[in-house]
Amino acid sequence: MSPARPSAPAVPARRLRGLSLIELMVVVAVAVVIIGLAAPSFSDYIVTQRVRSVHAQLVTDLQFARSEAAARGRYVAVQFDHRPGDTESDGSCYIVITRNKPGGGNPRYCDCFGSEGARCTHPETTELRRVLIPNRLQVSVRVDAPVLAAFTPPPSPGAIPGVNFDPATGRYEQGVTDDPAWLDNGFPVYTRAVTDREGESRALRVSVFGTGRVAPCTPAGSPLGGEACP
Repeated sequence: MSPARPSAPAVPARRLRGLSLIELMVVVAVAVVIIGLAAPSFSDYIVTQRVRSVHAQLVTDLQFARSEAAARGRYVAVQFDHRPGDTESDGSCYIVITRNKPGGGNPRYCDCFGSEGARCTHPETTELRRVLIPNRLQVSVRVDAPVLAAFTPPPSPGAIPGVNFDPATGRYEQGVTDDPAWLDNGFPVYTRAVTDREGESRALRVSVFGTGRVAPCTPAGSPLGGEACP
């Protein structure tokens, strides 16, 4: 019987060392600083994406309104409104409706902030689509004041601005001055981030021209990219 081989010397187990309380506090403090620096940038990114998303939906809905006017053989309007406040029903709102030609007997406006089924009170006015952008999303859809000032006659207090499409021609029924400068810009609607600081302007614009053409673009000074507005 051969002699037993001597066993290899035992390797002492490595001693595991955990974090001390001070080290753990330093790690937590560094993490808090990093998160604090990243949070504003991430929040700005979210708002920027919302601006793009709301703008894209608006462009689609304006094109939808024009095509529906031809398909239904009736005037189709897109009306814009805004209401300040902090509830889910406050914010920017637009509504797509069918209606008679102005002077045809039914009111031009519907209440975009009304309850479902009761926004348009005239029996010949039909709601096709309604979009509400709550103020908490920090994005607004607005028709600028210079556009409203160009109406002839000027709109009455509380009047709702809107775009009306002719079913026969697809043209934008203007109801505004024929000033060439205004016609060059069309009827512009802006989608903006309401959280922008001074000097910032995250905005996108869509204009409806007299021919009915719906043209999205990026205003001067906006960092959102895309085709520049004329």
